[in-house]
Amino acid sequence: MSHSKYLEGTAWMKGEKTQWSPKAKLILAFVLGLLVLSPAILGIYWELLLP
Repeated sequence: MSHSKYLEGTAWMKGEKTQWSPKAKLILAFVLGLLVLSPAILGIYWELLLP
């Protein structure tokens, strides 16, 4: 392994900010959105579909 790759690999250990890939951002947004909206969806289900 070259020295430059070693430095790039340890950047996260030093607390330096790294760029997130668009795919990772999309997955994270989807999961967070599901967590935020799930109580509302369950509430609507409870009111409309359950007797």
